[in-house]
Amino acid sequence: MTKGTITYPLKYASLLREIKAGELDYTAKVAPLLEEMMDEVETLSKESDLPEKVDREFWDQFIMKEVGGYIDGKISHYDLL
Repeated sequence: MTKGTITYPLKYASLLREIKAGELDYTAKVAPLLEEMMDEVETLSKESDLPEKVDREFWDQFIMKEVGGYIDGKISHYDLL
C-alpha cells in the first residue's frame, strides 16, 4: 500500500510462493531480497502520511457495526461486494 490502495494479488505473489516452498536458496536469493525490501519499507514509512498508530477503538467499533449488521440481517452479503 503506497498510494492509498491495497494491491491484490500481491506484486510478489509468485516469489512468495517460491520462498514458502523452499525453492530458493536463502543466502543467495532470499536474504538479499529481504534486505532490499526492508530498506524500501523503511524509506516508505518515512514518506508515509499514515498515522504512527492505528485508531483501534475506531476500527473495533467499525467492525462490530458491520459484522453486527450482517449477523442481524440488516446487511446482505451483496452489500459487501
